[in-house]
Order: sequence, then C-alpha cells, then structure tokens
Amino acid sequence: MSNSTDLVIVGGGLAGGLTALIFKAQNPDRKITLIEQSNRLGGTHTWTFFEADISPEALEILKPMISKTWTETTVRFPRLERNLEGAFHMIRSEDFHRVVSEELGKAVRFQTAVTKLSDDSVTLEKGKTIEATCVFDARGLDDLPSPLTNGFQKYIGYDFVLDDSTPHG
Repeated sequence: MSNSTDLVIVGGGLAGGLTALIFKAQNPDRKITLIEQSNRLGGTHTWTFFEADISPEALEILKPMISKTWTETTVRFPRLERNLEGAFHMIRSEDFHRVVSEELGKAVRFQTAVTKLSDDSVTLEKGKTIEATCVFDARGLDDLPSPLTNGFQKYIGYDFVLDDSTPHG
C-alpha cells in the first residue's frame, strides 16, 4: 500500500465504515484507506433503525448488511403498550464487518494503531506516515464532555424459533 491516498478514515465503526462505503460509491476513481485498530470492523455492536427515518438512497447502501427486519414493533411499558407499524431493521456487527470488508477489500488496514493524525496525514504506531488529501477521525466520542455522550437508546430484541406444536404456529 502506498504512502499517499485521497481519504484516510481512522476508525472502522459505524461512522467510519459507512463513510468509506459512501465515499467509494460516489468516488470510484479515488483512493481510500480505512484504518481499524482491532481485527474487525464494527466492534461487537447491534444497530437498529426505522426505515422511515432514512432516505431510499441510504437504505440501498444498508440493505446488504441488514441482519433482521421486523414489519411492526411493539413497545411495552408497565402500564402502556403501543404497536408501531413500519419496517424496523437491525444490523449486527458481523454483517457490517462482512459487507464493508468485502466492498473495500485491501483498502482496509486491520490491527493498525495510529499515534498521530492531522488534517492531511496519519502516523502509524510503527512510524510510517500516510499522506492524504483529507483525514477523517471516526474513533468515537470518548474525549467529548459527558452531556454529549449520553444521548442514546437501548433496545432489547428477541428472536424465537418455535416448533410446530406451539399454539403460535
């Protein structure tokens, strides 16, 4: 791999991986490098989203990595229950890793630690520097003030496989 590229993305989580896919799709002649410190993209996460919350173009990018889809969702609280119609999708990290790795191929550098980055270069742990037109730091929000890191939701989803003898069919 050469020491020069158009775009270096540091961090292969959801933001970094999706940015890499979109950049490659929109700029097939440009060179991209995605640097991930671990041996897999996406970590060990599960992401969910309502289909109505994204554009049709975004859905086309995400379709190959969607692990499960529900056509309706029931939200339950101790004294309240609500059924939400519309597709609700889930992406498991293993499907994210597979799709992004296959699409980007050798542009992904696994188990690569970064010691320094600027807007036009990335220095790797072993001292090698990659020059770039643009560097995107997608390593997460760990250094931001805590009020900015508390805005998230958690979902618990269960998949049940029942045999034909159950009353649910």
